[in-house]
Amino acid sequence: MKRYTLVLLVLVILSLGCETVYAPLGLGSPTPRTMVATVVPTADVTHEEVLRQLCDLVRENYVYPDYNGVDWDAKCNSMADLVPTIEDDATFYALMDELIESLGDDHSYFLSPQEAEEEDRAWAGSLDYVGIGVYVTRVDDKPFAVVLAPMPGGPAEAAGIRARDRILTIDGTPACCNDDGSDNFDLMLGEKGTEVRLLVQTPGEAPRELTVERSSITMQLPILTHRFTTPGGNVGYLFLPSLDESTIASRTRGAIRHLLDEGPLDGLILDLRTNYGGEYRQLTGILGLFTEGYGGYFLTRGGEQRPLTIEADPIDGSQTMPLAVLIGPETASYAEVLAGVLQFKGRATLVGETTEGNVETLHAHALADGSRLWLAEEAYLFPDGTSMEGRGLQPDIPLPMSVKDEWAIYPLEEDPQILAALHWLTGATGGGD
Repeated sequence: MKRYTLVLLVLVILSLGCETVYAPLGLGSPTPRTMVATVVPTADVTHEEVLRQLCDLVRENYVYPDYNGVDWDAKCNSMADLVPTIEDDATFYALMDELIESLGDDHSYFLSPQEAEEEDRAWAGSLDYVGIGVYVTRVDDKPFAVVLAPMPGGPAEAAGIRARDRILTIDGTPACCNDDGSDNFDLMLGEKGTEVRLLVQTPGEAPRELTVERSSITMQLPILTHRFTTPGGNVGYLFLPSLDESTIASRTRGAIRHLLDEGPLDGLILDLRTNYGGEYRQLTGILGLFTEGYGGYFLTRGGEQRPLTIEADPIDGSQTMPLAVLIGPETASYAEVLAGVLQFKGRATLVGETTEGNVETLHAHALADGSRLWLAEEAYLFPDGTSMEGRGLQPDIPLPMSVKDEWAIYPLEEDPQILAALHWLTGATGGGD
């Protein structure tokens, strides 16, 4: 199911869940690769108590009454027999992660105490690391990393690295891929003040060697903006990697403001192709820029409904501005809800490929030892009661098979999905500044 691996170059990268509702970050499916975090031992709470609490929370709150086809009681009883034989916390937390993963909904997840702390810091935008500041992806088996966006003000941007550049080698080592399928992106991390040698290529140009000095960076997911000038009009472009940071909605508004300050727009392209979801308030904040009113509802297994209510918060005609939304297999969770509501309400045309169809809503539960359970407890339904769970969103303008899956290898100005959106918005293609 996962075609691209998104990599945030941080010191600890967590494989987390998809969307969150009332509190911190949920990096989702597709996930960054996992690095093992150091676990702080807890003396006051036993492993058995944490297991019982976790099992009871799933019994009481999980969205699927049949536990998604899993014999949950048998799983918990088996784990209860095993846990007393476990002496170290790291092994126990790994087993709790496997237990929740066995539910198979691709959303619910477990975090150790340290991982929960890292999650809170990332959500607050205070997760610091030392590196060069790039947001990169893998494309199938291509032997390079593709830069989706440099971190604003970071060393990579200062060195001239731009969106869609390819990082071919890192200190002489191919960026991707090893015999086991893993990449070498973490070689861009290191000590502050040290240098890393990169072989970088802009599509259509010769490779160039760059030496970039690593620096301390506070992670903030980049929002990439671009302005396309075509014979049919001016179109703004926004790349939103996720909804899981507390500033995403406000920075999206600021990005649109910046584009409008440069001149009127005849349309806007919202790129959600790598967006794996995030937090409810970021979802509603962005929806309010483009539409308003009733956007469907969230349903618990007990039949309780929570309406998705959208308050209009336009900026210079954004409620009526022609809108194209780019989607694909990596569009998941609240990103799917965002695109789906805009499509359902007639506010946007969806361009690209069918989405994942994974839109359960997670709720956070703090466990007694400081660990955290994010559990799927609600299903999203459109205003007419239909669901996209398991089937995904269907694009209004599908891409031909010949250009699917590898859009990231193209420059922005040649990206087939962007060109299709530009054609729909203005009847013209090409251009950009």
